[in-house]
Amino acid sequence: MAAVPRIERGDLGARYAYGILALVLAGFSVNATLGVVFRIGTPLDVLFCVLCVLAMTALQLGYVSRPGVAWTRRRSALVLSGQALLVGFPSLEFGPRWHGFTGVFLGSVLLLLPAVAAWPVLAGVVAAVGFLEFTRGSGLVPAPWAVTSAMVATLLTAMITYGLTRLARLVGDLHGARHELSRMAVAEERLRFSRDVHDLLGMSLSAITLKTELTNRLLAEQPERARAELEDVLAISRRAMADVRMVAGGDRRLSFDEECDQAQSALSAAEVNVRISREHRELDERVGTVLATVLREGVTNVLRHSVARYCEISVHEVGEVIRLVITNDGVTGEGADTSPGAGNGLRNLSHRVSQVDGALTTSSVDGRYRLRVDVPVSALLARGDEPGERIAVQRLRRPGIAPKMATAILAAVLSAMAVNTSVGIAVTAGAVWPGLLSATFVGLLAGLQFGYVSRPGATRTPVRTTLVLLAQAALVFLPILHFGALWHGLAGLFAGSALVLLPTFAAVPLASVAVVAIGALELFAGLTGISTWYSVLFVVVGNLITTLVVFGLSRLVRLVGDLHGARHELSRMAVAEERLRFSRDVHDLLGLSLSAITLKTELANRLLPEFPERTRQELEDVLVLSRRGLADVRMAAGRRQGLSHAVERPEVEVATSGS
Repeated sequence: MAAVPRIERGDLGARYAYGILALVLAGFSVNATLGVVFRIGTPLDVLFCVLCVLAMTALQLGYVSRPGVAWTRRRSALVLSGQALLVGFPSLEFGPRWHGFTGVFLGSVLLLLPAVAAWPVLAGVVAAVGFLEFTRGSGLVPAPWAVTSAMVATLLTAMITYGLTRLARLVGDLHGARHELSRMAVAEERLRFSRDVHDLLGMSLSAITLKTELTNRLLAEQPERARAELEDVLAISRRAMADVRMVAGGDRRLSFDEECDQAQSALSAAEVNVRISREHRELDERVGTVLATVLREGVTNVLRHSVARYCEISVHEVGEVIRLVITNDGVTGEGADTSPGAGNGLRNLSHRVSQVDGALTTSSVDGRYRLRVDVPVSALLARGDEPGERIAVQRLRRPGIAPKMATAILAAVLSAMAVNTSVGIAVTAGAVWPGLLSATFVGLLAGLQFGYVSRPGATRTPVRTTLVLLAQAALVFLPILHFGALWHGLAGLFAGSALVLLPTFAAVPLASVAVVAIGALELFAGLTGISTWYSVLFVVVGNLITTLVVFGLSRLVRLVGDLHGARHELSRMAVAEERLRFSRDVHDLLGLSLSAITLKTELANRLLPEFPERTRQELEDVLVLSRRGLADVRMAAGRRQGLSHAVERPEVEVATSGS
């Protein structure tokens, strides 16, 4: 029962991704507004900027990125048109300070337009941003770096917007699909149960019916032979009850040798001339169970669906396969009914044989029916769980696309930082090697991030965590001594990692100190005046955005993993409940019949020497019960669980009479 509340993490995951995106948009809004306030500063421009920020954020969070909103062509076209206007005109006025919202618009384009149209629009807008930045060059910043920085920032924002929105929707869809996947798992478990009931009990009940009929004929003339047949019926009924318990418990293992002996006895009772030849290596439990099941079904078909007088069963190793062949001469002129409702036997067998990479074929020539199964010898060497147990629940363990998307967004963030920082350092230094050195440092940071901090399932210990955080701190702060202010934008990586790895009471102060320290370094490194304070705020807000992205995506990957585990647990519980319910159904359907058959057979065995007529009556009751049991098996295999009181009442009377 504890798993059900955990499923609500699906809604939490969607809200989590949506919240991260909202905070990132808030960061872009703050940076854009600060840029207008400090660089332009006229009240009209500030008012225009605030209105555009509010409108852009409302469209993005209210429609494009909101989980659960149904996108329509008309609404999407209106929203994209509005965002295009809110990006185009302010960009002409505010310049680079508006590139963040250009990326938000491109994220919406990727989300709302077909890929064939979205990617050309993305490429065109990014190229336009680079061109505008190149023509706008003021000389304060080298043109190549300014162009690269603008294009990378736009692409990065587009990917963050697109990725977080898709992630929120994926997690929501994952949450919504939990009942459907549980239903699939339950349906597959019920199908497995139906196959087991049909395959295990069909032959037993058919043999009970035939042996009871034979005993009834032998009562008057061969009482000793009749007693022997009654003993066989008792053994078969007890074995059938054990089979019911085995199916209910999910432990389905059969002995091929025992099934051969059972087939010999059942066919002989039906006055079928039987020949069994066996020449094969020792069978693996799994393969032996499959072949034993095939043998059961084949013999059941001979007993129920033919008028055979001869049956040959052979098992030989032929080349690279183990071959089981069942041949009989009981084919009627009507042929086999292969319609979908005709029965489940051969379909079940084909399914089981395919699970050990085998092949099942049937043929009917000159009045002889031949069933052949070939199982590759390699299957004997394959160990592991019963293939039939690999139900749909196991598919839930796959990580899916949501964690991969979160990792991809984080990789895009780190790649953009590496490109932007390295190009800026290389252009400023006028040499390639400083850029390569900075890219190496960023690569080491990325390795620590993906190999430990954000890796799902990573084993985290206090010692490892301390070493990783120290290494990240060294890679974030020590290069500042050489690269200066160009390295200030990487502090968010360390702050985000601290939030992921440490308890809240330690993580929040450490992350705050890291961001404030970078702001202080930016203040001391810059010139006095308004531009310096803008630079400080810009760096602080930028690092806060990076901190949120690193922390949020890392936590989101783990949250999605927990959600997958919760879905697996929910489906496992649903399957367990279905197994229990089916066990009750099988017990209710067959328990009374098999128990009554056993009791009445024991009674008939005791009555046989002195009361032959009473014995005959008990055998008639056993016949009624066995035929009813066969009908119940077909009903269970066909998944029709309805019971009729009018039918059950006479059976209860038969079962309890004479007890």
